[in-house]
Formats: sequence, C-alpha cells, structure tokens
Amino acid sequence: IRVGIGLLMVQIKAFAPLVDHVVVAVVNGNHDEVSRQVALDPSEGWNTHIANVAQSICAESSALSHVEFRFPARDHQTLAVEVCGTMIGLFHGHQSGRDVTKYLSEQAAGQTALGGCDVWLSGHFHHFKTMDIGPRFWAQCPTLDPGSAWFRDRTGLESPAGILSMVIGEGWDPRKDISIIRASRN
Repeated sequence: IRVGIGLLMVQIKAFAPLVDHVVVAVVNGNHDEVSRQVALDPSEGWNTHIANVAQSICAESSALSHVEFRFPARDHQTLAVEVCGTMIGLFHGHQSGRDVTKYLSEQAAGQTALGGCDVWLSGHFHHFKTMDIGPRFWAQCPTLDPGSAWFRDRTGLESPAGILSMVIGEGWDPRKDISIIRASRN
C-alpha cells in the first residue's frame, strides 16, 4: 500500500506542473479487493484506499490543488468520466469474463453510465488489445508488472510491459493516435 501511494504521488507530481487540471480516475480490480465477500461494497478496495490517501496529500499542497479524484459510486466497480467532450468508461475487466463485447453490450442495454461511454478502458487481462464495438472503441491496457507466471502458465504467452497512450477529445477518433510506451522489466 505504501509503495502504491508513493507511485501514484510520483505520477501526480510529474503531470501536475504540466497542465491546468489533472483527473485521477480510480477503479478497483479483483486483486485489490479488501475481501472477496459479496456483502461488502465493491467500490471500496486497495486501489480506492491508495487514491484516497493521495487525495488527502494533494489537499495539503497548493501546488496540487488542481488535482481532482474520481471514484466509483457506492456499490459500483466501474466509472464513467468525461474528458474533453469524450465519455471514458473505466472497468477493471474481471467483471466481463472473456466476452467483453457481451459485457459492454449488456451495460449499454441496461443504460448504465459505463454503457453510455464512447471509449472503454480495462486492464484485467494484462496485455494490449483493441476492438471496435459498433461506433465505440475498447482498449485493453497492457500492464507494467514484471511478468506473470500465472498468465504464462495459463496461456503460454508473455505480455510486454507498457503504458497505453491515446489522444482523445470531442470529435476526435482515439484510434488515430494510440500507442504503447514500452517499459523495461529490469
């Protein structure tokens, strides 16, 4: 948890001087559940805890007063955030099973906030993948982990580490400017 807070603050402090407004959008995944008991609120987890601590740190610094945090609503694991006129839907991915298209189609049919987004981002599967879903776009973000023996044993594959980068905005197609910034695993 301490390392997570430190890493998040390094990122915030790196971006904050470069822009007028920073949005830190946070969702929980299956690995940071506080407990796997269904009766607990899924909006609470180690990711949201780490971001809450970072939010408190930012609140104490005038240099970070333009940093805004967004969290899932109570009893939700997903988040919809408007960025420059584009609705971004964040979900970890463990909710979808292997059929992301079906999951997102059901979210749209249920008229959830996630279902109404223009671009969806997830991370559960640890590898980069994109898909057009109707006029919408889904990107599965790669991971920065040092490699996963579980993933390798399950699939026979390795997943290159990296950070997804894309340009978004109202009327702009994110497919035009998307890239993976590769990371070293050393």
